[in-house]
Amino acid sequence: MEYAYDPTSGRNLTVDQFKVLNGPKRDGRGNLRVRPVLHCLACGVALHTVAEDSATAVRTWGHDPSPGTYCPIKAEGGGRYEVLAPKDPDPAAGAALRAAFFTRWQLHWGYVRDTAPFADIYTLIGFLQAADRTGFWNQRHLEEWHLPYVFLSTCDFPPPTGKAKSQRTEWLRFRFDGRYRTLEDLWIHAEPDFSFLRLRYHAPARRKEPSPASFIVAEPITASPAWTTRTYPPPHPFAIDKMQRAFSRELAPRV
Repeated sequence: MEYAYDPTSGRNLTVDQFKVLNGPKRDGRGNLRVRPVLHCLACGVALHTVAEDSATAVRTWGHDPSPGTYCPIKAEGGGRYEVLAPKDPDPAAGAALRAAFFTRWQLHWGYVRDTAPFADIYTLIGFLQAADRTGFWNQRHLEEWHLPYVFLSTCDFPPPTGKAKSQRTEWLRFRFDGRYRTLEDLWIHAEPDFSFLRLRYHAPARRKEPSPASFIVAEPITASPAWTTRTYPPPHPFAIDKMQRAFSRELAPRV
């Protein structure tokens, strides 16, 4: 990984930046220097510098050995989550949740676009159709404010094409921290007290999707209901049109 998060400064640091802030490995007497230990935001494992003193190799961050620890950053595909049918459904709550979402879908979309710039409206449509097919809405303990996080974590966000191509060149993924292997871990086995991460990858040149080797940096995203109280730019007319076409019954103009 090219960057590691430093909680003291609140910044993601390259190895060189870390070295400037904290000094090289050894002090002026040749003794090992005591430097802060940075940890992976996703799994909590300590990180170490790789090739820090090399003049030719690329300097990166690596995980300390930690057998049995799951890390969504190191997992192929970034640790995918799936929109599956709930094992203990609550149809009444699900119907109310779905209705609430479509009443305020533009607010949801505003937060998503704020968190994943230039997200594609077709990605949201596909997610909603999958939620309908599986009855995912009926998941117990799933609340409206959770929905953008579920959407972001279950979908990929390649760089945009067309006129927006230069606005975001990196591939985005969103993951919960390593305590949560599946969405069930959030809403069936535990209350949703989660850490949420935005993972940036170099867009692959020869692969359909980025690999762990393409990983650049993890950025913490504060997950809370507070996003529902904010205001966001209105959706592009193109997005509104595609949503109305895909969900004509739910978004039919009110008379």
